[in-house]
Amino acid sequence: MSSKALSFHSHPESEWTIVSGPLSGSKVKIQSPQFSIGRSQECDLSIPHDPKISRMHAKVYWDGTTYHVQSLSKENPVLINGKPISDSEIHSGTIIQLGDSQIRFIEHGGGLTLPQVEELASPHLAPVPQEPYGTPASAPYQHTQQAPNPYAQRKPPKQSSTSLLNPKRLIIYGLLAGILLLSFSPTEEKKNPFDIRNEKQIEADINDAEELQKAAEATRAERLNPTLSQRKAQENYVSGFRDFRKGQYERSISSFQACLALNPNHPLCNRYLKLSQKKFGELIQYHMVLGRKYRDQNQYRACRSAFKNVMVMVRDPSSSIYKEAKSNYVACNNMVEGRF
Repeated sequence: MSSKALSFHSHPESEWTIVSGPLSGSKVKIQSPQFSIGRSQECDLSIPHDPKISRMHAKVYWDGTTYHVQSLSKENPVLINGKPISDSEIHSGTIIQLGDSQIRFIEHGGGLTLPQVEELASPHLAPVPQEPYGTPASAPYQHTQQAPNPYAQRKPPKQSSTSLLNPKRLIIYGLLAGILLLSFSPTEEKKNPFDIRNEKQIEADINDAEELQKAAEATRAERLNPTLSQRKAQENYVSGFRDFRKGQYERSISSFQACLALNPNHPLCNRYLKLSQKKFGELIQYHMVLGRKYRDQNQYRACRSAFKNVMVMVRDPSSSIYKEAKSNYVACNNMVEGRF
C-alpha cells in the first residue's frame, strides 16, 4: 500500500519491545504509519548486533484498519508463531521473530486496555515455554488460570483441647519464658539517646551522612544511565569481533575480556572469548609443529622463524611451551650462524 493512501487514515501509536536477543529489554515507540526493521542504522527500528538479521529485513505498515508486517529479505525469514510469513496482519501482543531477536508489538489505543498493555510490556513477564518463537500476548493468561481446588471445601481437623501445641498455651509459655529471662538478666545502665554529644561524635555523624549522600548520588546516576556500561561493553565486543574475523585472536581476547569486565553476563563476549582463546592456542601449536618440521628437514632459518613466533605469542618465560620454543630457537639459530 502506498504512503499516499496511508495518509488518509489515522493510525494508533505502536510500541516495540525486544524480549530476546542481543538487545533484549530495549523498547521504542513509533508513530509513523510505515517504517522498516533491520540491522542497518538507516532502519527506523535498528537491531545492529544480531548477525542473523538482514540490513533491511522487514517493513511494518498501517492499512487504515490494522498493522501488517512484510518480509523484505530473501535469505532471512520473518517468523510469527514459528512460521515464516511474507505479509501478515499483526495485533497487540503479537511476537515477531527476526534472526535471534523476538519483538513484541503493542498497539496503543486499539484492542487492549492500558493495564493490559503495561502488563504485556513488563520485562518481568515469564515467557511461555511451549512456543519458542513467540505466542500471542493472551497466551500467558490462559496458563495462569487456576483449576478449582477439590480440597477447598474440606474442613481442617479439629485440634484437641489437651494438645501441648495449643496456640493459647504456646503464648502463655512464651510470656513466662520472657519474664524469667528478664528477671535473671543483668541490669545494664541504659544510655539516654538525648544526651548532648561532643564535637567528634557530631563530626563523625556528618561524615557518615555525606558518604551516604555520595552513595545515593552515584546510585541515582547509574540508574539514570543504566546503558552506559552496556554501551561500552558492546563497543568492546564489536572491536573484538572484527579482530576475530581477521584472525587477530590475541587482540580479540583483550577486547572480549574488557567487554566482560563491564558486563559479565554478555553472552556473545563469553562465547567469542572462548573461541578466540581456542583459536589462539591452535595457532601456537601450528607454529610449534611447523618449527619441528623445519628443524627435522634442516631448514634452520625457517625453523628459527617459527619458534620465534611462538615465543612472541606466548610471552611467558615460565611456560613450558615458551621454554621448548626458546631451546629450539637457540639450536636453529646456532646452526644458521655456524656455531656448532
